[in-house]
Amino acid sequence: MSNLLGALSLAVADQIREAAELAAGVSDAAPAALVSLRESSTERTIEELRLLVGLTHSGGVRLVDRLSELGYVTRRVRPPGRSVVVTLTPAGAAAAERIAQARADVLIRAIRSLSEQEQDLLADALSTLIADIARDRLAGRASGAAPPGGALCRLCHFSDCGRESGLCPAQAAASTF
Repeated sequence: MSNLLGALSLAVADQIREAAELAAGVSDAAPAALVSLRESSTERTIEELRLLVGLTHSGGVRLVDRLSELGYVTRRVRPPGRSVVVTLTPAGAAAAERIAQARADVLIRAIRSLSEQEQDLLADALSTLIADIARDRLAGRASGAAPPGGALCRLCHFSDCGRESGLCPAQAAASTF
């Protein structure tokens, strides 16, 4: 069973990465950065963004440079300090939407052969697994270890998981941690 989960996870992750990169014409952490900026309800600094997508500080600066050159983000210094705030442009928001749609298409294809009942059972099991993973990642962060790859929800479309209604299993796990 665990081997099957591993194979499925890799296959879906590879398909999402490929679809996201193709949808926006950017690679590596850029698709996750664009979606994270789109889903954020607050402004993000380069530091916050680089933590979300799992980069070093210099990697985060290079990422923002690249996204800025493509016209996907703007940046400005937030007074009074030196922190730089990154904001999506309309082109960046459109790219983030294309990435989210490409991801959704991959996920829909991944479960297309399951019946509605099987999808419901899978959703329940996945919610349990996501909550466990979120708690493990939070425990690691509390002990000083940055989660590998950045935030768990870095490509999520928050309205799809019910985040606003408190239905997201990762958010629920974080609120009890």
